[in-house]
Amino acid sequence: MKRLLVIAAVLVMATTALANSVDNLSTGIATYTVVEQNSYNLGATGTASIVTPSDADWYSGWIANSSSSSWIAYDPTNCCDNGLGAYSTTFTLTKANISTAALSGGWTLDDSGELLLNGHVIATLGNANWGSLQSFVVPRSDFVVGTNTLTIQITDTDSFLEGVNLKGTLTTSASTVPEPATISLLGPALVGLGLWRRRWLKS
Repeated sequence: MKRLLVIAAVLVMATTALANSVDNLSTGIATYTVVEQNSYNLGATGTASIVTPSDADWYSGWIANSSSSSWIAYDPTNCCDNGLGAYSTTFTLTKANISTAALSGGWTLDDSGELLLNGHVIATLGNANWGSLQSFVVPRSDFVVGTNTLTIQITDTDSFLEGVNLKGTLTTSASTVPEPATISLLGPALVGLGLWRRRWLKS
């Protein structure tokens, strides 16, 4: 009888699995919206674009772009019109996966600023940290059910060669509920096990 119960438990567990999800939130890969906060273009919005070494906004002292992340700016073709601004991307969490959510990586910007999730400051960087990515980890308490907003905020600028760069991955996992049809198969399977056990005892 114990063996039968063990087999039945295994069958039930087999119908439930963890569904893992990975979202790439890196600049140059995910879509970031920019809201400019300078006196000369206050409130201007747009989708951030990748800054390349051939663009007017590129600074040779920046960490190089890579397949993992790239520098982005409001207007890569303009050396002097990016300045202060908020660069944001969003993702969604549910009640089923928020307890397993994890977001970490590295970031930098030119000149100075903050990294925030849902308005909570995760990290700050001062001037001249743009030669490498600085690590960050988001506290689980900062996640919310529903839409989450990750923001890179430039808070200090000389309005010359500005941009942001973030390499980050969001991972979640949640139990998947078996389909009714799958559950219905458990009954016949258990009956079959019972008949097998009876034949085994008689033999």
